[in-house]
Amino acid sequence: MGPNDAVAELERTDGEIATQDNQPVSQTCTVCPTHVTKISGPDEVYLGQTYTFKVEEYSREIQGDYWQEKVSWEVSLYREPEVWGPDRRQSVEKIVLSNHGEELSLAIKEEWAFLDMQVFAYINMPVDDVSIKPKVRGAWAVTNTWSAQKISEYRTYTKTTADTFFRGNVQTFVCEDFATTLVMQFARENNLPFKISNGTGLYDAKEYHYSEHDHGGKHMPFDQVMLKTTGAPDLNPANQPNTVPIVDSVDASSYNAALQANIVKSGMVHIMDTNKNGITNHIQVITDIDVQMTPPYANRPLTTIVPPYRGEFVMAKIEIHQGNFPDNTTAVMRGTGAFLSWDEEEDMYSYWYLGVPVQKGVYEMPSGNYTRNGGTSTGLLFQQAQAVVDWNFSSWN
Repeated sequence: MGPNDAVAELERTDGEIATQDNQPVSQTCTVCPTHVTKISGPDEVYLGQTYTFKVEEYSREIQGDYWQEKVSWEVSLYREPEVWGPDRRQSVEKIVLSNHGEELSLAIKEEWAFLDMQVFAYINMPVDDVSIKPKVRGAWAVTNTWSAQKISEYRTYTKTTADTFFRGNVQTFVCEDFATTLVMQFARENNLPFKISNGTGLYDAKEYHYSEHDHGGKHMPFDQVMLKTTGAPDLNPANQPNTVPIVDSVDASSYNAALQANIVKSGMVHIMDTNKNGITNHIQVITDIDVQMTPPYANRPLTTIVPPYRGEFVMAKIEIHQGNFPDNTTAVMRGTGAFLSWDEEEDMYSYWYLGVPVQKGVYEMPSGNYTRNGGTSTGLLFQQAQAVVDWNFSSWN
């Protein structure tokens, strides 16, 4: 085919296209290039939800559905560069839907947490100018709520999971990290909401995006950044709204009465002041309670028996699991202490993390004596425990 046998596009001037014989051709001609110039879609997306992206404009007026059917889509998932990392973004996954049409229905997968996203629509090739970069929010998909049933399931889960950590004797925790990990892990596995407030802000599993919690230019997953900034005082309801009080003051009378009333349950925690200076510095997770009562009718006239027929409190064993700090010898062997920053010692992703394998102990009531590793501390519960608290489940919904 010679140069005079076809119309060839040379340049664009004032909305027209010039041909080789220098005669203007209308923009609506069939030989003009057609491309997508504008798309619409959300600026933010949440894990587990589905969103619609749509072509809004083309480079010229089109008729029929020929060009609509030619629209392709690309979903690019990547990681933006960190301050101390690679100097360009790292591609993780690319999804291409060729000749898909004008609309894209996109389900946000849970494995896309902590990634960046760019959505393109195109006919010939994707370009940055015709794309949307929605912020991917969430540490996991939140599709359920904390009901009475789910809270009950969590209490059972606490016992079995704490025992698994204890028997495994591998993963290490400080005290507040262990307590928080138990409830966070259950929330993740059951697509439940979870929020923690501390001195650096609010960490919401549904709303989380790494860019809003920058730590030295590092892109951190939700659990890492939340746990390393949360301390034992943050589980005291007097300091943060993460927990609610169940037994306000731990003494023999109030605690034993709470046991008799059956209001202390697995999954609740002891907040403790081991230094006796009024500051919460230790956390224990209650994982099992064995209460012994007299028979409800023992030595009592029938006319004095009233519901719920529980009898009289005799004694109880309260099992706890906890994380902790290592002893001085272990810390020195690991090279920790004065030579490390707080970031390293509090980061459970770090080799220098100051945690130990999960520990298990038992309190005997009504005495409050504490036994762990064969040793017994007399009345320890009433000497160190400030309160029994539960997670503030209702505030997470």
